[in-house]
Amino acid sequence: MLPGMLLWLLQMLRSIVDVNLPKFLAHDVPLFHGIINDLFPGVNLPHIEHTLFLEAVEKICQKNNLQMVPFFTEKLIQMYEMMLVRHG
Repeated sequence: MLPGMLLWLLQMLRSIVDVNLPKFLAHDVPLFHGIINDLFPGVNLPHIEHTLFLEAVEKICQKNNLQMVPFFTEKLIQMYEMMLVRHG
């Protein structure tokens, strides 16, 4: 596969996952991942580091006496990624 085509494929897959994953209930996520694996066999998305984003979220949570539980953090990252896809 040509490098440009691979980059396009990764961008397409990232967009599909980032926009749709936050909409699913927990029991639908494995089915969604199965469909994605069928449509894009052998393509794995690279992990995106959200260190700066999570540090800022942690400061805001501490300021507002909120706990950064894993589910909360996951949903914040999903919303952030979805906003990046939709609004650049």
